[in-house]
Amino acid sequence: PSRGLNPVKLASILRDADEGNVRSQMELFEEMEEKDAHLFSQMQTRKLAVTGLDWEVQPFSPDDEQDKAIAEWIKDQLLGIENLDDILTDLLDAIGKGVSIMEIIWGVDSDGFDVIEDIRYVHQKKLVWDWETDDMLVCTEQFPNGIHLPKNKFVVHRYKAKSGHPSRAGIMRIVSWMYLFKNYTVKDWVSFCEVYGMPLRIGKYDPGASEVNQINRIKLMLATANENMK
Repeated sequence: PSRGLNPVKLASILRDADEGNVRSQMELFEEMEEKDAHLFSQMQTRKLAVTGLDWEVQPFSPDDEQDKAIAEWIKDQLLGIENLDDILTDLLDAIGKGVSIMEIIWGVDSDGFDVIEDIRYVHQKKLVWDWETDDMLVCTEQFPNGIHLPKNKFVVHRYKAKSGHPSRAGIMRIVSWMYLFKNYTVKDWVSFCEVYGMPLRIGKYDPGASEVNQINRIKLMLATANENMK
């Protein structure tokens, strides 16, 4: 989506997202973070501010032995997930895009308890919003038009940089127009630097020079020098 981005194309992408089809918008937001170093740095600062914090599982009742045992068991389960830091980072993707969902892969341990084996990132481009009910749906191979999120199957993080619809609440939506204008400016500077860095070649000849001999020879030399610069 960021290739050939212009005001008309950006407005079309945002309009489609407002109608529930957020695929192009979410892909654009991902490319914006990849291509803009300053934007990437700002997003990383916000994510690291959360992932760098310590966490703990507190029992519902600090004086109840059963609650303390449950809290300890949950803590062990979370520590048993090898990529927990990566999962938290993926959940924080909602800061830019407004929403992030993770699929829970359930399993059963040797004691017969339901446990979490893995939590996998689901790209936001697979999300759609029902036009009538405004419910968030996820698209699958079996249901390309989307289904409601099954209970206890997904972790959903909604980030509210501003009030409104979740697809419009992320930081990327707010800065998308400034990204467009900045992208235009960067292109202009790159074009200027490319031309500015080339040495200027000037061919001179006497007023009485022959068109056939001297002038054509100078033209050929200049053309050859320009080809060598490419």
